[in-house]
Amino acid sequence: MSPPPVRAVLFDLDGTLVQTRVASWEIFSRVNDRFGLGVDEQEQYFELFRGNIYASIRELCRDEAHAAEVKAAFLTLLREEYTPPLVPGVADVVRRLAAECTLAVMSSNATQVLRRVLEGAGLAFCFAHVFGGDVIPDKRAAIRAFLADAGSAFGRRCSADYDEGGRGPRPDPSGTVLVTDTAGDVRDALEAGIRVIGVAWGMHSVADLTAAGAEFVALWPQEIASHLLGDAAAHPPAGACAVPAAPLAAGPPATGRAAPAVAAVGKATAGPPTPADGLAVNPARRGRRRAAADRADSAAERLVVKHARAAGITGCVLGFPFGPYLIDLAFPQAKVAVEIDGWAWHVDRDRFANDRRKQNALVRAGWTVLRFTWHDVTTAPHSVVAQIAAALARAA
Repeated sequence: MSPPPVRAVLFDLDGTLVQTRVASWEIFSRVNDRFGLGVDEQEQYFELFRGNIYASIRELCRDEAHAAEVKAAFLTLLREEYTPPLVPGVADVVRRLAAECTLAVMSSNATQVLRRVLEGAGLAFCFAHVFGGDVIPDKRAAIRAFLADAGSAFGRRCSADYDEGGRGPRPDPSGTVLVTDTAGDVRDALEAGIRVIGVAWGMHSVADLTAAGAEFVALWPQEIASHLLGDAAAHPPAGACAVPAAPLAAGPPATGRAAPAVAAVGKATAGPPTPADGLAVNPARRGRRRAAADRADSAAERLVVKHARAAGITGCVLGFPFGPYLIDLAFPQAKVAVEIDGWAWHVDRDRFANDRRKQNALVRAGWTVLRFTWHDVTTAPHSVVAQIAAALARAA
């Protein structure tokens, strides 16, 4: 007998929607060093998520007062400095599911972080509800609160307004699914009476998630939609959930002006493009090309510029200087920075750490930072452009 249709999908954030194995550990390791918690290896940190993370941290502390101080320090660093990149391919999956289901995020992370991440990815209005760990630390309690509230049945279809019309029934546990990367979350979901699927790219392995009771473990983001929607996953999302692909041909739109979706962007750009290629190039960048060959001059950045120009977005600056750093692609007037993470970003610890420091400095200075991978740029350029346009429109 096949399971009932899925009506609500609850996403974990860290390790499920965003890449967290390095970013989260970097934050926690500083808390660990400050308070002497004895968690000195990354894998030890991941083990804390086999149960509730805050309960696990409490066991490392001297007493309740010490645990409260550690938790407060951890949440403060997360709020101020945690800006992980989205998992490649997840944005399209979220939009596809939002067209059919009510979506929510349940995370041990701070609500402020959820907003920053989801807004930065252009996905905030795809989610009808968020449950941050600073508000409801126990995911079992969050799941039960979601199921108990008839209002949880009303979703958002990637726009600010909620579903309207009639009184919705309470979410059915058999039609509610948690998507997560940790064994602890799997057990919490099952205890709360809902279905759960795992993802293989987070903190715990396929074997761990399966042993904890996940009905399915996705190896790729696209498998989430396939498993939950079946053959209907092949149907493109409609309405606001659909992001139209940017035309690939260079040059302005046939009308000679920007399409309505990006018409507001002009007010946020840094001025007219140069006649040569439609973008400004900072002269200081030329003398630093050798050191930044795989970043400021990368093919990925050029592709972003190409697709942005095709969508009517102008005024971007390659290699824009910001203190001791160079921003891959910047819109200085709007204070929007676009960072492209190439292969070197994944294998070079110094590069990774430097990029984190740069991003933190930008955020502190009031910039909006968007991060994309080569995979994002080459397989979902329409999503990349839509997120840039959304960030510029908000800054206008």
